[in-house]
Amino acid sequence: CFGCANLSVDPVVMATYSYCEETGNKGGNNVSSLVLHDLDRRGNLSFECTGKEYVLLFDNCGGQNKNRMVLRLALYLVEAGFYDKVMILFYIKGHTKNACDRLINEMKRELRSSNVYTFSQLLEKINQSPYVQGNSVPV
Repeated sequence: CFGCANLSVDPVVMATYSYCEETGNKGGNNVSSLVLHDLDRRGNLSFECTGKEYVLLFDNCGGQNKNRMVLRLALYLVEAGFYDKVMILFYIKGHTKNACDRLINEMKRELRSSNVYTFSQLLEKINQSPYVQGNSVPV
């Protein structure tokens, strides 16, 4: 499960992207693709209206977030004309608990007490929270 949230709104609602590990990995390509998909889904990618500044905030996971593919994503968003400036911030090691972590932990706590056997049941259970929107990743 991968989560994206807009921290500038209250309450924070996290979009989760779920997929079976046979269809995708957890590396930089997947993270970049999911971030792009989320930006597009939220209407934040437009060639007609260039955004001023966009800040991507990641935890300090080297395998998923701190790699060349994610860093190139910032360059792509500027070069493609979506934003004038893109900043990537990483939480300091040991202080990486953020809104997405909190919401995923709440979701996991709820799932532990549930009988979930299929992927569609998982998405249904995820969507019961008012602060989490479950999405299946298209293959």
